[in-house]
Amino acid sequence: MKKNIDLGVLISRIAIGFPMSVYGINKLIHGIGFIEDMMTMHGLPSFLPMEYLQVKSLPR
Repeated sequence: MKKNIDLGVLISRIAIGFPMSVYGINKLIHGIGFIEDMMTMHGLPSFLPMEYLQVKSLPR
């Protein structure tokens, strides 16, 4: 039974981790310009995504 749970956890981690890593690599290469453009299109200030990234990177 433990073997099946371990296999399920492995599959879940791969299924979640792979798309997240592809998304993260895309953000590293292309930046967050798309999000800034989308926010200014809706009338929001374009500096908000950068503020979010700075808050997320603060040590806890």
